[in-house]
Amino acid sequence: MLLLYAQLRPDLIMWDVSRSVTDGYTAARRIDLRGSDNLVRPGSFVALDAKIRAPSSLEAMWQKTQELSALLAKANNGLEKLSRQEGLTGIDNRRSFGPRAA
Repeated sequence: MLLLYAQLRPDLIMWDVSRSVTDGYTAARRIDLRGSDNLVRPGSFVALDAKIRAPSSLEAMWQKTQELSALLAKANNGLEKLSRQEGLTGIDNRRSFGPRAA
């Protein structure tokens, strides 16, 4: 089973912690699962569903954070450009010449 894990690298592993050959805790240590979590049987389907969906929810939030960060950087660049121009004429103002002219 551990060789199969090394080949496939799945997002989710469900393993009985009370197996006689290799229990779930030993298997988790052997494959160095950092984000491992457990659910006691008989677990509720709501809790199981939440644990299964959590990694994909975190990935979606990370992606959204990256997108919003890029939009924020673009908006900040635009605002900085506007702050260096005169509003009516659009020509450079004293901020565009550096700190000495300010």
